[in-house]
Amino acid sequence: MELKNKKVIVVGFGKTGMALCDFLLDQQAIITVNDKKPENQLARVDLYKSRGVNFETGGHSLELFKRADLIVLSPGVPPLPEILEARNLGIKVISEIELAYQFLSGKIIGITGSNGKSTTTTLIYLILKNEGRRVHLAGNIGTPLISFVKKSRPDHLIVTELSSFQLEFTENFRTNISVFLNITPNHLDWHKTFENYLQAKKKLFQHQLSTDITIINRDDPNLWAWRKEKPMELYAFSRKHSVPRGCYLKDSTLWLKLGEELPVIKTADIKLRGVHNQENVMAAILTAYLAGARLSVIRKTIKSFRGLEHRLEEVRTINGVLFVNDSKATTVEATIKSIQSFEQPIILILGGR
Repeated sequence: MELKNKKVIVVGFGKTGMALCDFLLDQQAIITVNDKKPENQLARVDLYKSRGVNFETGGHSLELFKRADLIVLSPGVPPLPEILEARNLGIKVISEIELAYQFLSGKIIGITGSNGKSTTTTLIYLILKNEGRRVHLAGNIGTPLISFVKKSRPDHLIVTELSSFQLEFTENFRTNISVFLNITPNHLDWHKTFENYLQAKKKLFQHQLSTDITIINRDDPNLWAWRKEKPMELYAFSRKHSVPRGCYLKDSTLWLKLGEELPVIKTADIKLRGVHNQENVMAAILTAYLAGARLSVIRKTIKSFRGLEHRLEEVRTINGVLFVNDSKATTVEATIKSIQSFEQPIILILGGR
């Protein structure tokens, strides 16, 4: 993709928007940033103006979009009517991950799902890092994928958490390993219907080749229904079933089955609470093993992994009462799984928008 002297509009000026500007400046594109917030509510505007970036803020204008050769969306930017109209007029509209894909080297491992993405992505990354691989942690979990274009090399692995927002505006984005954790109704204020949400998630394996790998949750009926749609290498993980090839739970142990059956780790040795985290761990085991990690490294990393902040995070015990921070559980399904992670009586404090 040639970007020199192309008129590129970056929609959204948060962390990803700034990373996009950095990359596009290196490519000598003509950049305009568009954000619904006014300039005085955005950070580092003066810095980027001094580097030649233009700003049109405080709303979205079809006239602005019509002047573009390319529109690149930051994660979370909804399918605005003005953007959809620009696309109907033939202007190319893509997400940040699609642009990054055009320039990245190395193999991409993409993880998506309604819940558990960050935990699983981080665990896969840590296992591969402990294995000694050249691996980067990218995407929706923190560092934008576009930031790794310069440093990526053909022998690198890029482990990236991907949301439905990011996948929605992809065209050719392809992962060498795709991981689908679960699918429940989510972000319907953005996608409008559950079917639209499903179609956005499904884009993760849309461009995979027959030699690429897809890993899915056998226990999720929506995901399992997708298994015959593409001719990729299919693996599964399950708490309820033995699988032809993949990872599953049997006799309080997680087993890996790729020809022979191999015990990986006892559930008692996993520090993460809840059966949903058993699923996340199984997905990580399978992904890391297929990416070249040894079972000994996988086992050791899982045993030491205590999870992420704000996800069933044990904060403190006061007068015999354990306080747990699970503020990342922002859906009904995630909250239910959190409640089911405790056997003792609990008091649930709910709040938010």
